[in-house]
Amino acid sequence: MKTNNDDEHGGTIKGDIATGPYWKTWANYFVRYFEEYSKNNITFWGVTMQNEPQADQNFQSLVLNSTQERDFTKLIWGPTLRSNSITKNLKLMVLDHNRDLIPDFVPTIFGDPDATSLLDGLAVHWYMDTSYGTYGNVAPGILTWAHDNYLGPKNKFLLYTEACNEGRPAMGLWLHGDKYMNDIINSLNNWAVGWVEWNLVVDPTGGPNWVNNDVDQSIIAFNSSYDGNGERFEKQPMFYAMGHFSKFIVPNSTIIDHKLEGTTYADSVLAISAQRPDGLKVVVINNRDLMPHNVSVINKWGAPLNLMLEPQSWTTIVYNDTVSLGSSGSTSSGTVQRLPSFWGLLGFLSVLFLSK
Repeated sequence: MKTNNDDEHGGTIKGDIATGPYWKTWANYFVRYFEEYSKNNITFWGVTMQNEPQADQNFQSLVLNSTQERDFTKLIWGPTLRSNSITKNLKLMVLDHNRDLIPDFVPTIFGDPDATSLLDGLAVHWYMDTSYGTYGNVAPGILTWAHDNYLGPKNKFLLYTEACNEGRPAMGLWLHGDKYMNDIINSLNNWAVGWVEWNLVVDPTGGPNWVNNDVDQSIIAFNSSYDGNGERFEKQPMFYAMGHFSKFIVPNSTIIDHKLEGTTYADSVLAISAQRPDGLKVVVINNRDLMPHNVSVINKWGAPLNLMLEPQSWTTIVYNDTVSLGSSGSTSSGTVQRLPSFWGLLGFLSVLFLSK
């Protein structure tokens, strides 16, 4: 059913999308997949049309351009999934590839009313996110551009659906966690509603993977025969990086604006702020620098929390600023480890601190 007669190495589906037999067959395969799981009472939240549709891989892959995804969505794939009782409520997403493709795929697909009406969101992978200028426009602002011009006005979401540090696991490498922290902050600050790691657990080789596409992930699981130290798992810095977000910026939180003022190290200190459904506010700060920095987090009443960010450290602050108790000009200094107790009165509830 593919033009290269091979389930690997790219190739696209044979024939015309509207009249060719294989496009409908491919859409029916999606339905059959979910029907079989449903027989075992396993349900799904969402699905993307195709993993990395512009990648010619040495494993199972299918190449689709933006017009093919648009037309497949509105003519075959979308109507087929929406008309089945098991798949009709799935969150349907397109792209599922790197954000350098956004300027092509987003206007082509979400500029079409018929395709847009069948879709829920845009899926993005993190690869190339830091390659500014090398692979086109991949600066974080391209996410806001997509939201403001196409996704937001039509109530469609933007979700990061794959990330990993490529290559075999590097045990305890802080840089890999820092890359996660940096990308999550930039993505959420530019309208991404979530950020998903590719594999939560891999073995010490970064697999198992039948084409040796080995990667470093948050948890490394060891079997009893690996090094004689028994079965165990070890958590990588990426695990703790994601924890600063998943533990404190809980579901249904809203990212809110913040200002970074008076800083000469904007590239080294990154932050994100959110309001949770319970009214508490969260600030996550990443000091990427090799030197410490003193910062003040000031709530809406003007009360500052003075912190020393240790070199290469991640800090999360959770606070309540719905009431003001005491002078808004009150100040306090000190490291996170020895916060003065009156900060509880001014509204700061807890601080999680992790450094290299």
